[in-house]
Amino acid sequence: MKHVFILGAGASREAGGPLMSDLLDRAERLSRNRKIDEYASDLVFRGLEELQIAHSKAALDINNVESVMAAFEMAALFGRLGKLTPKDVSELPRAITTVVAQTVEELVEFQIQSAGVEAPYSYLSLKKLLKQWDLHREQVALVTFNYDLALDVLLNNLAFTPDYSLEDTFGSGVPLLKLHGSLGWTTKAGDGGGQDSPVIIPLNLRPHIEKHSDQIEFPPGQGHPFRVRPFLKQRGLSGLPVIVPPTWAKENFYKSIRNVWRRAARELGEAENIYVFGYSLPEVDHFFRLLYALGTVGAARLKRFWVFNPDREVEGRFRSILGQSAATRFRYFEYTFGDGAQLLFNLLEREKALPGQS
Repeated sequence: MKHVFILGAGASREAGGPLMSDLLDRAERLSRNRKIDEYASDLVFRGLEELQIAHSKAALDINNVESVMAAFEMAALFGRLGKLTPKDVSELPRAITTVVAQTVEELVEFQIQSAGVEAPYSYLSLKKLLKQWDLHREQVALVTFNYDLALDVLLNNLAFTPDYSLEDTFGSGVPLLKLHGSLGWTTKAGDGGGQDSPVIIPLNLRPHIEKHSDQIEFPPGQGHPFRVRPFLKQRGLSGLPVIVPPTWAKENFYKSIRNVWRRAARELGEAENIYVFGYSLPEVDHFFRLLYALGTVGAARLKRFWVFNPDREVEGRFRSILGQSAATRFRYFEYTFGDGAQLLFNLLEREKALPGQS
């Protein structure tokens, strides 16, 4: 049976990562401590000051980084934003991408052991669960909206090879489908840093995971950033991580990332079991609604559509996108990501639905 795991921002949050609604606040604190790029953060917050002025005449959600990314992209298209110079305006999309990427990188907390980088502590239950598919890896696919490297590191810890599906042909590893990009992906230098359908190059993280600790061992449960930005500038690469804006401008990245979306649609179509963790299905996210609606067209008979989220209001949103047959297989669990993964392990074990059970 095909099992598809979908992870949203709640999973990243439990590992210390930001949400779209507080990312800029947390980025500002990091900027004051000089932990993120000084030029990029200065430009971003000067741009925010101009948006604040515009906010007096028009309704703009300048506290949500998705809205800010969209506004900066539009400003770059128009070539103007308040008192900023045309050069500054043209660099706003790159600056906000840098700030978002470095903020996520600094805040997500990994376990650093003498053997290398381990997945965040909150991912241990998911690691325990996925380990059950060691000899049946073809039955598992991972879909995530998050940019961070928690799942990448987790698969490495399990000795699973991630298949990002950036190419036309599918690899033999475990599908790790990062719908909005990744801190571990970069592009060729001189391509505009993420514009005009650049060629995406995934960084081979394994040697960096294994050497990152410098033989320093931290106590269990203590978090530490896993910084990959120094490695992104090697071999003539741009050094700017690939982040697909969750905005109207997704079409700029269509050719570069369409194979990832196609693979996600295929996996959903073949899925007999779908488990969703920490994804709230915002009303404005038409992308996932269409991905689910079109992707699940297939012959596979859905056995489980289970959602794990501590916000009870999310249940109604998921029920609203389910057809009649899927609705009968739907269950909602008011659990956080880490506790939900442990609960899922217990439930599947009880139902004898784990690999090797009958």
